[in-house]
Amino acid sequence: MKPKVSIIIPNYNYCKFLEERLNSIISQSFTDYELIFLDDASEDGSIAFFDSYIKKYPKIQFVKHVNTLNTGNPFKQWNKGVALAKGRYIWIAEADDFCSPDFLERLVRILDEHPGVGIAYCQSCHVDKRSENLGSIVWSVEWMDRERWKYDFINNGHGEIINYLLFQNTIPNASAVLLRKSVFEQVGHAAANYTLMGDWFTWIKMLSMSDVAFVAKECNFFRVHDCSVRSEFDTQRQISFIKELYLLAHETTHFINPGRQRLNAVKKHYAAITSHKLWGEKFSITKLPAYFLAFSIAMRFDPLLPLRLIKMLLKK
Repeated sequence: MKPKVSIIIPNYNYCKFLEERLNSIISQSFTDYELIFLDDASEDGSIAFFDSYIKKYPKIQFVKHVNTLNTGNPFKQWNKGVALAKGRYIWIAEADDFCSPDFLERLVRILDEHPGVGIAYCQSCHVDKRSENLGSIVWSVEWMDRERWKYDFINNGHGEIINYLLFQNTIPNASAVLLRKSVFEQVGHAAANYTLMGDWFTWIKMLSMSDVAFVAKECNFFRVHDCSVRSEFDTQRQISFIKELYLLAHETTHFINPGRQRLNAVKKHYAAITSHKLWGEKFSITKLPAYFLAFSIAMRFDPLLPLRLIKMLLKK
């Protein structure tokens, strides 16, 4: 008999968090699920730990897939997991996060009762490496609406994109999300051509043809890892961020028409983000080709970006 939910656990060197992640799954009040453990060539004992853990629960359906080489792309792992999934609903349960016991029960009920909803998600809290609660991440979206994410809602997907998701990824952690598999497959799976924003663009594609539901209860606990000192890698990541941000905008406006006024607001918002990323970085002459590529992509979406950036620089 097919399970209702397929829980995909992508893992790479998160052995020290796996017990908490798996315990939070085993303790779910909703139990009609299978586990799909995807290891991306870990070197920290993750596979051995999973093998020993799952032996204690022989009734749980599970699949284990181990890559011999690290892919470096979480969204390829998502697609691999969904290809293996038998369930109607998909939960990408990141290996370093955990959840409350009623997480699945609440979100499954929404997808069962509202067939037009393709994405159901809950409020998240940040936790540190010791699993101490750092508070709700509602602050990250309050600049758009101070009240909206304090309450449960169901919204038209198209409206959600134009009013919120075009400006920011308002669903910042996949572990907080339960997906309808049929919609995920209909839009061509996760956006694996992205390395940073594949989740964001996947939500946009799914909500272009389905609705979204939000549960205000804090059921998901999203791990924040210690940041390392600034490095050359940080510069490259910032460039990649700019490139993917504008690629996402360019691709989104191919199938979503936000209207001239909203589109102009998005362009100004992205220019402000780009300005912050650029002026916060130490310029590197060796990165000129990468900057050029990022800006060539950006200007396909916003030809006036250089002018916007100059105006912002002059105001500093």
